[in-house]
Amino acid sequence: MKRTIAGLILLLCSPLALAKQTELVDRVPVPIPDGHPPHEVDKDIRAAFGQNQWYLESEAPDRLVMVWDDDNHHVFKVGVSHDEHAVTISYLDSVGMNFEESDGKRQIHPLYNSSVAEVAKDLAQYLDKGVPQGIDPSALRAERMARISGSAGGHTSPGAWGVGVIVTSVDGDSWLLGKKSLKLRPGKHRVDFRCGECMPLTGVTAHLWLVAAPGGHYTGYGEGFDREGNKFKVRIMVYDDATGQPTGGIQGSADEPEPR
Repeated sequence: MKRTIAGLILLLCSPLALAKQTELVDRVPVPIPDGHPPHEVDKDIRAAFGQNQWYLESEAPDRLVMVWDDDNHHVFKVGVSHDEHAVTISYLDSVGMNFEESDGKRQIHPLYNSSVAEVAKDLAQYLDKGVPQGIDPSALRAERMARISGSAGGHTSPGAWGVGVIVTSVDGDSWLLGKKSLKLRPGKHRVDFRCGECMPLTGVTAHLWLVAAPGGHYTGYGEGFDREGNKFKVRIMVYDDATGQPTGGIQGSADEPEPR
């Protein structure tokens, strides 16, 4: 969801931003190319939504219910169905997206239209050329999603002091700064952290990787060290909340697993 997140997720930085509205657009059904194997269509749908950080809420023989949730009280839900000719994506519900309906017209925050458009674009590509290698052709249920967050400090070594850190991007996607928790698909991820308001370390960044387990919870912690000459050193690490131990490493390190 890189294009959507990078361009639009910052709209959620304040309650005033959510006052924005636009007409809710029902997407034109995504055509299924002639000759595309019917058993592949469901896989393509799940891959397109999963790749864009949606998760599966429920499924039935004739419809999937997919949910996008930013963990910051902003949620939207769609129904996805298909026949032999096309895939249809239909709005079902939302929370915190300023949805209104009057005189047969529906209004919603622009992020909804952009997010669905991103999924539809990827879906059209997958239906035409197949799911690219390295993309998991599935959509996970909420309970199997992992989570990662920053912290206000903690897990300090002797002689160090806690430094608050926040997540700034996951796999190259820029996220809402200061969000407390982010959902992750299980597997390998690259996560960037930044020191928060803690002079003189404000703005110091770390580029890390981790392998998230299904349902796992992970937290980034920072610690500062005094050095001679009014110089400081900071270390940022990811900890597995279940074990209390560091996990992952620095991006580009010899032990970073593929894919990179």
